[in-house]
Amino acid sequence: MSFRRSPWALLLMLFLFDSISFAQETLNIRNASTEYDLTVQVKDCSREDDQCSEPGRMTVYRKGAKAPFQVLSLSAIDVYKDRLAFDPGLTKKARKPNDDRYSSFIFGDFNFDGMKDLAICNGTNGGYGAQSYTVYLFNSRMNKFDENRQMSELTEAGCTGLFSVEAKERLLVVMGKSGSRYHQTEKYRVVANRPVLVEEIIYDLGDSEDFTVVTTRKLVNGKWVKRERKVKNP
Repeated sequence: MSFRRSPWALLLMLFLFDSISFAQETLNIRNASTEYDLTVQVKDCSREDDQCSEPGRMTVYRKGAKAPFQVLSLSAIDVYKDRLAFDPGLTKKARKPNDDRYSSFIFGDFNFDGMKDLAICNGTNGGYGAQSYTVYLFNSRMNKFDENRQMSELTEAGCTGLFSVEAKERLLVVMGKSGSRYHQTEKYRVVANRPVLVEEIIYDLGDSEDFTVVTTRKLVNGKWVKRERKVKNP
């Protein structure tokens, strides 16, 4: 005698198995943003230092709503329980460039369209083990967050953390370095939700203890203009 499960029963079993195997800890974040609440599920976040990097799922809610607004699944979410979220609307303290204590979840207007976007820490894939991020831009036409791979890439490789936002100039600023004597700043203008490099500033001490060579490349009327100068070290 054979026993046949109905398709609904199989779907229910798969859902329950996925729920049990997926999340071992749930974090409810109600002070993440002026507009959103977050629920974050990760496989394991029980380390004594309150930090973990695991596959996870984030459920986004409109402020105070009971029904989810959107669910985001990531192959890795870095959770820092002592600095979970940052929203410029909740604090007068600006997020500093090159800060090694970036939050796990950062809200901000990254494409200068007046809508709040979201960056989720996905590991330490930046330069010198700096935090890297998966960046989501809010799509007002679709009414959801869409991943923007180009902006995510600005937090990887030699970059040292999430880019800062210069709202007045409408620029994204990326910091990077190679050793202690070579530092680089890149400025990007956002065109059709794509970051376009418009300025690069390199500070190179080389072998000198007296001077730093500052090289600036700037896009002016479609052409790159280069300037080099020596600055006396303090």
